Amino acid sequence: MAIDTCRVELRNPIPIVPRGTTLYINNDCVRERDFQQMCGYTDDDSLKYRTGVDGKETQIHWIVGTAPPAPNMRIWPCGHEGGPVGVSVFWDNFSESVPDIKTQQFDFEGYRVWRADNWTRPLGSSEENGPGAELWKLLFQTDVINNYGDDSGMERYRYEPLRRLLTAAQKESFVQTIKQYLTEFPDREPLCPQGVIQEVCDTLLALARWDLGLEGGRQYYMYNDTAVHLGRPYFYSVTALDHGYDDNGNLQEGKIGDPSSNFRFVEPRSGPQPAWSYDPGKIYVVPNPATKESLQPWTLDANQNDPTGIKVEFRNLPQSRGMIRVYTLSGDLVVELPFDASITACACVEWDLVSRNKQDVASGVYLYSVESDDANFDRFIGKFVVIR
Repeated sequence: MAIDTCRVELRNPIPIVPRGTTLYINNDCVRERDFQQMCGYTDDDSLKYRTGVDGKETQIHWIVGTAPPAPNMRIWPCGHEGGPVGVSVFWDNFSESVPDIKTQQFDFEGYRVWRADNWTRPLGSSEENGPGAELWKLLFQTDVINNYGDDSGMERYRYEPLRRLLTAAQKESFVQTIKQYLTEFPDREPLCPQGVIQEVCDTLLALARWDLGLEGGRQYYMYNDTAVHLGRPYFYSVTALDHGYDDNGNLQEGKIGDPSSNFRFVEPRSGPQPAWSYDPGKIYVVPNPATKESLQPWTLDANQNDPTGIKVEFRNLPQSRGMIRVYTLSGDLVVELPFDASITACACVEWDLVSRNKQDVASGVYLYSVESDDANFDRFIGKFVVIR
């Protein structure tokens, strides 16, 4: 229903609008009348001088271009494939497979990998809502247009997944089986190979689809960041950027994704010691001594779940399950800290310096024992100092 307020007179009744009816109101009468008189239109030419759609004031939703969507990503906090300790950032090529929402052109240009340092968990922030914008720093960028990270640069970060879980022969066999199935039945979803968990199966399927050029195919990238401090809090983000053209057809910078739209929190960890190279003397506590000054760089602002915000770490633990027990010099048990480094590449246990009786420990020298459930790892006894 349309009401032309230019024509409604006070002596005429205002029409009653039934509930649920869409109502269009013409509210720019003066502008329309000026336009009518200037161009010499008559009332019969109303659709020529009235604004809106068919003379009805209408909300129009404009489609605008945006940066490519962020890729899927994950973080590994303990280095990768036996390399140096650090953080590994993994992401897929989803951003490359989505056209611009406005132009429907594939205008992907590259990736940006970001890191946020010096986060202290200020009031109102958390691991879930991320750091402030001022903490994000660009680590590197790939760019297939401007040649500082062209295709060869992209290839430098290419990653072959599942190397920890499958041998090269197993992966190739699984991918070939899935490809054969997809070739014969492209509209069906293949079953997982026997003994393969769903997450691994999804990756195998994505690799097979990529090889066949089918929708949903994926490639993967990895970046190792070794310029980190173990135990410190970091956020990582991977975003995509595109390119555009000016009115003369010249290439110009496009839109860049915001790092706050796609991030993960991580605290880098030390790796475990396998039985074949186990050296108990490499187990240590950090910081030691634990003083106000030495704890300050990685102390987070307190919150309800972590009232003190401080911690020490036990590192280089045996690659097994076990227990860490902390004692006073007189032999009183302070706390028990279980650990399980048998199925993970990380081996680090945090302690907030709160005793099993929920009290902050006092200044002093403390003994700790690391006892493994595996007989291949000898018991280790060490000590550390707390100075309040």
